Amino acid sequence: MTVSKDYFRDYVKEKSKNSRLSNDIMRMRAFYEKEIASLKNELICPRITFKAPFNAKMADNVSRLDLMNSVLQVCCEVGAITPGTLLGRTRDGDVVLVRHMFSYILRIHYHFTFAQIGMKLGRDHSSIIHAVNTFSSWKAHDKHARAVYNKALGVLEITEDYGQSN
Repeated sequence: MTVSKDYFRDYVKEKSKNSRLSNDIMRMRAFYEKEIASLKNELICPRITFKAPFNAKMADNVSRLDLMNSVLQVCCEVGAITPGTLLGRTRDGDVVLVRHMFSYILRIHYHFTFAQIGMKLGRDHSSIIHAVNTFSSWKAHDKHARAVYNKALGVLEITEDYGQSN
């Protein structure tokens, strides 16, 4: 006598096992998508902490190099990027905007030479001339550039927009 195998019972077991595995995969995928979203958010808006906050009242009594570093710090805070990113070679839109703004502020408000700014950024003076002229145009026509610039001026406590002297 042959014993017939109950295939239906095995089918139900396999189906429930597959269902559990499918649910586990969906839970894991949702968890990792949340993790990836938080990591992307951290990359886009890093939490930047500097050792000492910028104090505009001290700006009169500091050397030109310290003043340049203070403006760099403020530009990085306002643009939510790191100093390494600003001084680096990346050409992402927001980084370029903040780098051009940094050059513009140093040139227009603090009267650094193009060569001095270029040395700080690791670029040629002609690149700084282009950056200052480009940001001047952006500031006049782009709301986002104007908002970031005004925020930086507020932190630096610069109240008056001086005429261009380049």
